[in-house]
Amino acid sequence: VEVSGAVNLVLCDGVTLTVEKGIHVTGENSLTIYGQEAGDGKLEVKADENQAAIGGNTNEPGGIMTINGGVIDAVGGKKAAGIGGGNCGSGGYIEFAGECTVEADGGEMGGAGIGGGWAGSGGNIVINGCNKIVAKGKGGGSGIGGGQAASGSQNGEEIVIKDGVIYAYGRSGGSGIGGGGSGSAGNIKIYGGQIEATGDYG
Repeated sequence: VEVSGAVNLVLCDGVTLTVEKGIHVTGENSLTIYGQEAGDGKLEVKADENQAAIGGNTNEPGGIMTINGGVIDAVGGKKAAGIGGGNCGSGGYIEFAGECTVEADGGEMGGAGIGGGWAGSGGNIVINGCNKIVAKGKGGGSGIGGGQAASGSQNGEEIVIKDGVIYAYGRSGGSGIGGGGSGSAGNIKIYGGQIEATGDYG
């Protein structure tokens, strides 16, 4: 699915939308996702190798992605983030708010759950609130932040958490929130929320 310009997606109650080859959002293109009254409309997204489930492809950052509601299950392709950058791409701009429930898994060999693909920084990640976010990196990727060998944020980027229930798990050297394996934490600001963040060395 290609996002061009500003696209709004409403997840209808009681309905599941399945996307097998990713939702491509990069550059100045934007995707805003809403739920309805019950909030149980679901989006399930998987992606090919080097491609984020929602975000960039190879050498591309994620675009402008805002999740305001619904249930999201995003599994990135190999070396890419669940939500954010493709292989060698930063996260772009990712914002969560409202009554959203999100599970985001990075791809094998270095993808963050939410943030950068392999060698990609986390980008700008803002969590204003959510029912629950579960973010899992793979192969050195952070849960929320940088992919393997990349920082959580860089060059003016930041990770900001204001509210919400958040579970963030890095793997193989990746942090729960911050840098991927061998990467620095970057600029992280936490003002509130219920957070469990666990890194992994092995």
